[in-house]
Amino acid sequence: MDAMDLGDDPEMADCVHDLIHDLGCRLDRLWQYDQYIANSNDHAGVIAFWRVCKAQEYRSIESLKHAIRQHVQNAVF
Repeated sequence: MDAMDLGDDPEMADCVHDLIHDLGCRLDRLWQYDQYIANSNDHAGVIAFWRVCKAQEYRSIESLKHAIRQHVQNAVF
């Protein structure tokens, strides 16, 4: 590895790292919502709450994926 620090790589701008990192975090949260729903047993109100959260997270993931696609198309990656 070069003497260059990981954060100094011009091919990996901070914003690119942030997009990829956040996508991973949001995908983990999506999985967690499934666990929360499974743990809610017969509590319909709690299940409904977690499903709303999951749907919002899914929409955020789709927006984030769109932003990543834009960066790829513009050869920023």
